[in-house]
This record gives sequence, structure tokens and C-alpha cells, in this order.
Amino acid sequence: MAEVLHLKNALRKGESPTLEFKREFPVRDKQYLKTIVAFANGNGGHMLFGIADGSGDVIGLPQDDIFRVMDSLTDAVADACAPPIMPEIRIRSIEGKTILDVEVLPGQNKPYYLKKEHIPQGVYVRVGATTRRAEPEQVQELTLQGRHQSYDELPSGRELPDPELIAQLLRQISLRSGKEVTTDKLLGWNVLIRRKNTLLPTNAFELLTRNPFHFATIQCACFKGTIKGIFIDKADLEGPVQEQIEQAYQFVLRHIRLEASVEGLYRVERYEIPEEALREAIINAVVHRNYLQHAYIQVAIYDDRLEIISPGGLYGGLTLTQAENGTSSIRNKVLADIFAKMKLVEHWGTGLLKMKQLCAQAHIPLPTFRDDETSFTVTFYRAKAGTPTFPATPPSKTTLAANAQCILDYVHQHGSITNRQGRELTGLSVSGVRAILLQLEKSGHVIAVGDKKNRRYQSTETAPQPELPPLTANPECE
Repeated sequence: MAEVLHLKNALRKGESPTLEFKREFPVRDKQYLKTIVAFANGNGGHMLFGIADGSGDVIGLPQDDIFRVMDSLTDAVADACAPPIMPEIRIRSIEGKTILDVEVLPGQNKPYYLKKEHIPQGVYVRVGATTRRAEPEQVQELTLQGRHQSYDELPSGRELPDPELIAQLLRQISLRSGKEVTTDKLLGWNVLIRRKNTLLPTNAFELLTRNPFHFATIQCACFKGTIKGIFIDKADLEGPVQEQIEQAYQFVLRHIRLEASVEGLYRVERYEIPEEALREAIINAVVHRNYLQHAYIQVAIYDDRLEIISPGGLYGGLTLTQAENGTSSIRNKVLADIFAKMKLVEHWGTGLLKMKQLCAQAHIPLPTFRDDETSFTVTFYRAKAGTPTFPATPPSKTTLAANAQCILDYVHQHGSITNRQGRELTGLSVSGVRAILLQLEKSGHVIAVGDKKNRRYQSTETAPQPELPPLTANPECE
């Protein structure tokens, strides 16, 4: 009874990525087999025979022919589809009429295809409420899913990794994780692989170091108004993906409002969108994007909203409802693991839920999420429309960005830090680290000690108060 009620509700909503209507069982036309294949390649689905296409009206099938139709359908799927697909076929009664409910579960041996058309032409996927032939990169991703592999753990096919790049990545992960990391660890994590006693880079290693993939970049833009048209500012960010995250984050902060309020005796400054939610969205876009798609992550700022668009929809049969409730399915296993070790993300898949909670705590509209199979979009809504201001003061002490917190943790642990150590810790440029150190100095977390050439930054909580030479407005650091 519950299943029948569920089907009735589905009929009212109409066809979808997991629901298809057929007025009658086709005798010669085998188009429905493409949808059977598409369901197996995706999140599964139901095909209802005896329901009018489009309207969802219950037409029904002749009862005296129903068992012959069931046998014919079972034979057609077995003969036409590979690997084998075993649909569950049930007779349903709705509004006193008989229909066939053909349920296909998500397949474990992807890609599924029509034998007559072979791979890749015979591979089909669902896009919205339609069935389409899969694009080449979709066939590649389905093949990897069937092998239980991720793109980032595959060998990149490029030359031997530069020892200096390996050493730089080891230092960066070690400093951010607080644990000593060796080359053997990179091998164990599939950042590097060994073939015939030769170290080879995986795609993850390339993305974390020199990043030669022209499409693995973030495009940032700030537009005048509420549609794409007139640029206020734009930037194409390249280089290691973890550095792109920081650059994209700083781009957004430059173009949203910094608002101040008085809480008790203190003046507290906050950005109009919570910083932690912004960073979470950008990191998620980098970690979970489909790197087989030659498309860019886009960060677009409008007067009324901020959109972060990542190539590739939700992965591995995950639904949007599941994702919003904290369930995860990881497309890039190596990147996710390394980012977790670098304390950039958590393993718990709470990203979307966390963004909503942070916006709720800030008393601003909740972000919305859209999955259209080929891309995933996070939209934050700006509280006020109009031209954004450009903040000249640092954020509140209580909302330090992740890289600033990482630098401050290092200072507390080791007593002080230089610009060079900050670069090794975060992977940022000289100017990027300098901006964070100045931010920490202005907010009273650290104090600068020494001349320009030998300048270090010590914690104000533990450092003695030395006699310092006068500081310029923008001191240069090594």
C-alpha cells in the first residue's frame, strides 16, 4: 500500500531523472531499453507502463496480456543489455487500472550499454527527465566507477616527478598536519605510485604541485547587477589546487561587504556571508569536481548573490537530499584524503549541512544547492543589493581564515614564524603570506621582531615586548 501511495505521489510530480512513463508496451520500438541502461548507469529508477507520457494520466494495460508483456520485457532486457541488468517487475493497480512498474537499481558494474551499439555509443545516461547518449568523459567516469577507481589516483602519464616538487609537497603536508610525512606515505596514499622501481606521479600529485591541466583552474568574476554582463573585476586562478582555494577565497572577500556591529564593549566585524561557509563551498568545489570534464570551476559574484559552480554533478548515486543531510560519496578519493590530512576538510561529508548551519547562525538566508548531473551549484544570498564595498580592516579575531589559523597554530607551537616558513606551511606566495601576517599583527595576535631581512613574527601571548624600530605601513618579509 505504501509503495502504491509513493507511485501516486510520483505521478503528480511527473517524469524525473528516476521516473519514466510509457503509455503502452512497445512491440517493435526498443527505445525504452536505452532508459533501462541509463537507470543502471545512474541512480536507478522506475519505468511505469500504462501511464501517459507527459500528462501522467493512468491509462492501464490489458490484464489478459500482462504476463506475456512481463516475459517479453524480461527477455528483451536480458538479450539487449550488458553487463546483465536484472529489473524488478511488479504489477500495480492504480485507480482500478493495471500498470507495470519496472524498477532498475543502480548498477555495480558500470558502464552498462546496449550490446547492438557497443561501447561507447551504446552507453546512455539520464539528464533531467530525458535519456541521452553519454558523452566520452561520462563513459570514462562510469568505467572508473565500475573499477572502483578515482581519476586522481591514476598515473598522470607524465615524466618522473621533480624531487623538489616532492620535497615541497612533503613539507607542506607535514607542516599543516603536524606530523612527519615521508615519500613512503605519499606512495601509501596513492599520491605517487611505483612501477618497476620507478616513482610515477598520479593525477593527484600533478594537481597538488605544478598542475599542468589547463582546465583545472578557478575562474572568478564580480559582475555589476544581477546577470552576467558588465565585469567589475575578474581573475583566472592557476597553480596547485590548494593555492587556488586561498586565492578564490580572497577574491570573494574583496568583493563582499564587511559589516560591523557593537556587542557589549566590543566592535565586531563580520563579512555578509560567513567566511567559513565560503571556504567550505570553494574547497568542496575543488575536491568533488569532475576532472574528466574539461570545464572550469566558476565563482560569480552578483549584487544579490554569490554562485560557485563545479563541473560534475553529485557522484556515485548520491541524491541532493542525502548530500544536504550529511551523506557523502567521494569522487576524488586521494584529494579528499590529502585535504583532510592538511586539515582543510573533514571526512564526514558534512559540507552542505555545515554551510546551512553557518548561514542560519549568521541570520542570513540559507544557501541553495542545484545538481543538474553535469554541474553542481552552491548559491549564497547577499543580504543587501548594491555595489559592494572593499574592506580595509581585517576580519574579527573570532573568524580567522583557515590559513591564518594554521600560521597562528605554528607560531604558538614553535614560538615564531617567518614569511618563508609561512609559504612552506600554506603553499601561498610571498605577498599572500605577508597579507596574513599583517592581518594577524593588526588584530593583535602576533608582533613583528627584527629588521626587514630577518623579520620574524612572535605570538603576543608568549613573546617578550622588545624595543622595535618603527614599522612601515607594508613591511617586506623574507
